[in-house]
Amino acid sequence: MYRVTLQVENHGYLPSTFLAFAKKLDFNEPLYADCEAIGCELLEPAQRHVVLGHLEGWGRGLHSGKNLASYQRSSGNGHRAQVVYLVRGTGELRLRIGSCRVGFHEQSLRVGAAG
Repeated sequence: MYRVTLQVENHGYLPSTFLAFAKKLDFNEPLYADCEAIGCELLEPAQRHVVLGHLEGWGRGLHSGKNLASYQRSSGNGHRAQVVYLVRGTGELRLRIGSCRVGFHEQSLRVGAAG
């Protein structure tokens, strides 16, 4: 068995919703990760499609003061989402991460076999 951790981060200024009020609009779907196991098996089949949600950007608004180094409060790590996959056997994981609004990133990952 293998443990594969997927971490998705937004390093951009804007959040994945682009505008805060747009989060509630029907067409503004959250980010998700699709995982296809080839030659190996996901121990939790429901993880083939995982909703990651919207990710914050680093921008907090003009003149808010929240971007200053002296600002002592943090909103946490809302710019990051993580999924842990448990995989049985050796093979390949094909990951597709994104949404219709921000686009997609595809990645293949060998699991188990030293190459």
